[in-house]
Amino acid sequence: MSRSIRTQAVCPEQVCFPLAAQAARLLRQAEGRKDENVCLITSAEPAKLDAQKWLEFNRAGFGGIENGLHQRLDARWIQGVQLALSLCGKNVK
Repeated sequence: MSRSIRTQAVCPEQVCFPLAAQAARLLRQAEGRKDENVCLITSAEPAKLDAQKWLEFNRAGFGGIENGLHQRLDARWIQGVQLALSLCGKNVK
């Protein structure tokens, strides 16, 4: 499995999520499987959690990200993250 990540500093008002400091889009690709795009959000500032470190944490399942304990977010929230990233000049689909 391969993964790539794009991150962007955000403010809580942009993504309607209290304490949000950063949003990311993670692309997971595995042979024989459909590509999976995942939107992520954290209160960690980019200076404390850069893209490389965030990707390492995601691979390790830090905080329950990979083990299914986290709640799936509804489509409206994901659209809000996509809008925030697009407003910051990030091309997202």
